[in-house]
Amino acid sequence: MTYSNDHSIAYDTNNDGIPDTIVNYSDHDHDQVAHATSAILDIDHNGIPDTVVELDGMGNVLSISMDTNGDGTIDVVTDGSGHVMMADLDSDGISNTNEMSLAQTSINNALSDV
Repeated sequence: MTYSNDHSIAYDTNNDGIPDTIVNYSDHDHDQVAHATSAILDIDHNGIPDTVVELDGMGNVLSISMDTNGDGTIDVVTDGSGHVMMADLDSDGISNTNEMSLAQTSINNALSDV
């Protein structure tokens, strides 16, 4: 299936009738093919998006933004390689080096388990 206009497709990955993944597409390079530019994910299937993946349109991840504590606010942002760019783990609205270090350690540990 090829689309040449901007659009979104919603997926219900756990068959509960509620979309938990929305992929946005755009023909950003005007080649008449819409490429995925972002994905919005509800990983814990509670009906509230908790992760946003930004793509460059060629499939490469630019950033990942995550709500790690379920409060509806982004807590951690990484670049495409998993390097933490921002972390506000205590939800005080301020990202500091201790929070970024803790988030980076958690991400590194999670990736080593894969």
